[in-house]
Amino acid sequence: MKNAFLLACTICGYTFAQPPEENARDLAYCQTLATLYRTYIDSRGSRHLAPSADADIAIDKCNSGNTIGIRTLEHVLQRAKIDLPPRS
Repeated sequence: MKNAFLLACTICGYTFAQPPEENARDLAYCQTLATLYRTYIDSRGSRHLAPSADADIAIDKCNSGNTIGIRTLEHVLQRAKIDLPPRS
């Protein structure tokens, strides 16, 4: 029973693991979003939005290699009416 559980955990880990090239693309996209945020919102403020603590956290996550902040950055940029770059 214990071996079956370990096997199932291993299979799930490989199933949900992100391939390295996809992770690299996501990190590059995250960095691009962070640059847009810093350029158009953080540095001088947006017409519609003040700098966001959530966006700052998302950028910190991107800088540490975690792409979970992509959605937050996309949302903040879209609310500021800034076009998102294409995602490859």
